[in-house]
Amino acid sequence: MTHESFTALVSNAALLLSLVYIYDQLSLFRWGVSGTRIRQAVAGIAVGAIGIFIMQMPWTFATGVTFDTRSVLLAISGLFFGPLPTVVAVLMTATFRLIQGGVGAWTGVAVIVASSSIGVAWRLARERRLTDLSFWTVYSLGLVVHLVMLALMFTLPLQTALKILSSIALPVLIIYPIATAACGMLMIDRQQRDLAVRTIRESESQFRALFEQAALGVAKIDVRIGRLVLINQRLADLLGYAREELLALDLQTITHPDDRAATSQNLQELVSGHVSSFTMAKRCVRKDGDVIWVNLTASRLWREGDEPDFAMATIEDISEHKRMETSLQEARGMAERYLSVAAEVILGLDAQGNITLLNDSGHRLLGYAPGELIGKNWFDTCLPEEMRTEVHGVFAKLMGGEYADVVTYGNSIITRSGNRLELLWHNTLLRDSDGRIVGALSSGQDITERKQVEEQLRETSDYLNKLLDYANAPVVVWDSAYRISLFNHAFERLTGRSSSSVLGKEVELLFAPNKLEGSMRNIHRVSSGERWETVEIDIQHVDGTVRTLLWNSASLYAPDGTMVLATIAQGQDITERKQAEEEIRALNADLDLRVHQRTAELIAANKELEAFGYSVSHDLRSPLRAIDGFSQALLEDYGALIPPEGHEDLERVRRASQRMGQLIDGMLVLSRVTRSQIHVQQTDMSALAADVAGELARDNPQQDVHVSIDPGMTATGDPQLLRIVLVNLLGNAWKFTSKQEHAHVMFGSTRDVEHGLVFFVRDDGAGFDPKYKDKLFVPFQRLHSLEEFPGTGIGLATVERAVRRHGGGVWAEGEVDRGATFYFTIPDLYTSIPTKGEQL
Repeated sequence: MTHESFTALVSNAALLLSLVYIYDQLSLFRWGVSGTRIRQAVAGIAVGAIGIFIMQMPWTFATGVTFDTRSVLLAISGLFFGPLPTVVAVLMTATFRLIQGGVGAWTGVAVIVASSSIGVAWRLARERRLTDLSFWTVYSLGLVVHLVMLALMFTLPLQTALKILSSIALPVLIIYPIATAACGMLMIDRQQRDLAVRTIRESESQFRALFEQAALGVAKIDVRIGRLVLINQRLADLLGYAREELLALDLQTITHPDDRAATSQNLQELVSGHVSSFTMAKRCVRKDGDVIWVNLTASRLWREGDEPDFAMATIEDISEHKRMETSLQEARGMAERYLSVAAEVILGLDAQGNITLLNDSGHRLLGYAPGELIGKNWFDTCLPEEMRTEVHGVFAKLMGGEYADVVTYGNSIITRSGNRLELLWHNTLLRDSDGRIVGALSSGQDITERKQVEEQLRETSDYLNKLLDYANAPVVVWDSAYRISLFNHAFERLTGRSSSSVLGKEVELLFAPNKLEGSMRNIHRVSSGERWETVEIDIQHVDGTVRTLLWNSASLYAPDGTMVLATIAQGQDITERKQAEEEIRALNADLDLRVHQRTAELIAANKELEAFGYSVSHDLRSPLRAIDGFSQALLEDYGALIPPEGHEDLERVRRASQRMGQLIDGMLVLSRVTRSQIHVQQTDMSALAADVAGELARDNPQQDVHVSIDPGMTATGDPQLLRIVLVNLLGNAWKFTSKQEHAHVMFGSTRDVEHGLVFFVRDDGAGFDPKYKDKLFVPFQRLHSLEEFPGTGIGLATVERAVRRHGGGVWAEGEVDRGATFYFTIPDLYTSIPTKGEQL
């Protein structure tokens, strides 16, 4: 690529863009967008002329081989003008190129045909409108066109083609796609402007048609001065002016003086931006002086944030509606004044049951504000749901003329608050001028209290009898002579006696003979006026069994308040409860005996354990120390005389005796953990863990262990036992990470729903196979060999005993060679231990 070729191609692209811009300013591009075939042909000729013009100022690569921007022009023509204008332009430019001649003439024609064809194909492939194309869509068209153009260079002799491509390929692919995109964006901009102009013209045409044909008066108002600047003929006719006369007036001039202030206020609200439109009823003065009522609706035409200028208003003549409304209001007002003094409910319904009239008495009775129920359906609003079908059926027959003009009917109604009232209605039919039934007028009398009194008198006796008769508790009533006057069903079930067999008989027949005297003494006391709250009296069943009842009672007095007429007593069968209490007492006595026996056995077992511990500590340790000591002395004194095999055997003896000593120590620790007394206090677990970790680090200086301990962790328990837990868990973590070059051990806590506060010790050491996790806390169970990791197999069992002594639990998770995590819980022992520090 030479500087000359790059400059020449840029100049060609600039020339094309200049011509396209001039072409755009002449407004010729629209011819290719729509219109007749002649216009499209003219547009094609114009494009062809531009192509011939730029072909006369090419960059000449060699004799007969020239480059210009006709490929850009024809691709844009195919995309935006379509097939017909592009074919015309192709014929013109191809003919001119053949006339120019030269070795590259047919190659130039091929480029012309290919560029225009790709442009047309691009147009057909785009489903959306051309005005929506993006810069990159047009750029990609230019890129494809000029890649094809460069490929067509191979229609020339091979050496010539290679020479051309090496010289111009890069400039062409840089300049011409950008030139194509620039021309395309000019075209898109022009089409968008043409589309906007057409849309505005169509909108203006539609608006003018609607404006002139509107059934309402329409005006455009300059809100800055209140002047009418545009009106339709309907508004001029409405006000009796010629259009020219009305346009010389402002809005306030045609407004009635009494309404000018309100009109001005609404316009100010519109101008200030508080509202975007308003509607008001007002009076206007016609040219002849008559006053008409209109409904004025005005909306602003400026956008929010712009300076206020014009508003559009519609003006509807409502004079006749106003006159009818005034007459109706006067008539209704007089009727309502007549009805408001009526004490009864006056109700008017149309043929569908909608409320057309309800006086103040009716609204007050139903709990509604005056006029609130007008227009609502009477049956859906004011009748209980279960009565609507029945009452509506009566109303339908009334509307159908099946009843006489005056009908009396009673039904329930529901007030706003949900209260139920009973009304007695006197109904009469309403007919129109042709005699057709159009509704009903009813007067209603509230008879709720009367109905309630009647119902209460009827229900009281039944209610009391049923209440006593069907009560779950046994109830009996006797008179002053101790004769039974009421014996309910529960008492029948309790005694096996029927009510008819005991009524009128003395109450003593209900009691067991062996307790009759004491039972009757209680009966005499309550009949003399004493009140029972809780008295136990036994009742005998007809089969001889005895039931224990807990009684309470009340006396019924004569009107003078001194003489007892009858006594009512209610009992609760507590036989099963009494039996259960006896069983519980017997069980408690037996439990006390067993606890005493178990306690004695436990004390004896503890003493045996102490004796065993003493024996293990003293009787077994001495021989083991002797074996270990004499073996060591033998090695030291006679080592030179003992063969190597003997040395190994003596070392094995020493190791076995030492391991036996370790096992004994572990058993003693496990025994002390199990039997030791717990001294409860608040313990700083973080500090305790730090102390244990420090000791382990000092004892094992050869290990590189990074220890992480959460701060502020506390537990309520025995500090010594909690230290044993941490010594074993952290010691295990140290031991099983001993093969790690850089080990990590963490002591922390977490919470979960099941366990609450949970402590854990986590390491990244040898871990364990999860299927053997149930063996971890069993004494002497080991998951690793002594050669791999030394130990006795008692440490985790000791941890489990210490945690269990605190009422907690311990469990583990791990994987082989991926570390292990041991969890344990220490519940708050304050809830179960009487005093802090008390021994258990």
